[in-house]
Amino acid sequence: ILHVALLLFHERGYRETGMEDIASEVNMPTSSLYKYFSGKSAILAAICRRAADRVSGDASTILAATDKSAEAITQLVDAYVHRSFANPELAYLYYVERGNVPAPDRNVIHNIQRATIEAWVRQLTAARPDIAEGEARFAVHAAFVLVADLGRLMRNERKETSRAVVWHLLRTPLL
Repeated sequence: ILHVALLLFHERGYRETGMEDIASEVNMPTSSLYKYFSGKSAILAAICRRAADRVSGDASTILAATDKSAEAITQLVDAYVHRSFANPELAYLYYVERGNVPAPDRNVIHNIQRATIEAWVRQLTAARPDIAEGEARFAVHAAFVLVADLGRLMRNERKETSRAVVWHLLRTPLL
């Protein structure tokens, strides 16, 4: 259900996709969707929560494995670019449609994202003492959005060269 909804939201837009569309694509009656989700916004919330959890999980795994900040930033960038290019629909939907997530869910997602960004900021300011915390935070936010935008501009090509270009564009200004 979540995967089909993700693809439909990406293709048609959240507002233009109905529960009937999702149900039709997963070959079940619309009423059956309501056994799992209270509505379309709950589906979107679950998709966005999954995206935030995955990025947060990547950061936790990487930071547990290294105590070198520059190495951690390199690995964080690599993981984020890899994940975004592996599933560009999710990366794009997360940034474009997040405003349609109900407020309580949006707050949870925001808190996960904030913790992830702060983890990146701590590593960045440790690796680059010349950068202020606020500047580091801005750079990390910009890096996240840049990946989604460039992935879309590159027509979500999953080619290694496209991913390498984006990786370089993020790593260079951060480090």
